[in-house]
Amino acid sequence: MNEWIEYKVGNIHPEGAVRVEIKLKSGAIVGPMPANQCWWVRTSVGATAIIAYRYVNSEDIPAVKRMSLHEMYDEVSKLRESDPSGISQHASGAKLDAGKPRAALVLGGFARALMEVIKVGTEGAAKYTDDGWKEVENGQERYASAGLRHFLYRAMGAEIDPDFDLDHAAHKAWNALAELELILQEREK
Repeated sequence: MNEWIEYKVGNIHPEGAVRVEIKLKSGAIVGPMPANQCWWVRTSVGATAIIAYRYVNSEDIPAVKRMSLHEMYDEVSKLRESDPSGISQHASGAKLDAGKPRAALVLGGFARALMEVIKVGTEGAAKYTDDGWKEVENGQERYASAGLRHFLYRAMGAEIDPDFDLDHAAHKAWNALAELELILQEREK
């Protein structure tokens, strides 16, 4: 088992480590988890709640129950469930949402852009089928390529895709989301 390393924001950079354990100020240890999911714990509990981490090689780990991202989120949320202003959970006006993802920042902050991406998805479903994109063979590679094509069309000065009459940037974003969704689904398997 490797030694604990003091956590400083951004210093978890696994090099060949299979898994990582994270120690919180509460004394709880989260993990071991795949090294590429450390960002998720930092986002969920907040970087200030982490005091140390260590890399764990697979031979050092006893049989570990694999957790999905949702199960891991639930476990970590229990460790940090509090009101962001420090109000007791039983006080009037308390809301135990400290450290939880703040969806409104993205959904509200990118409302116009997301509406354009929704239009691309709607037009795509009309042209093909609802959710048919999930079954495309080699989907990750093909959606990455499609997104890059839309990037190149914009770089060449074409703002609007003539097939859908929507901005190439919206098509690029839709393809990036499709690629990311397929990547995340594959990781959860």
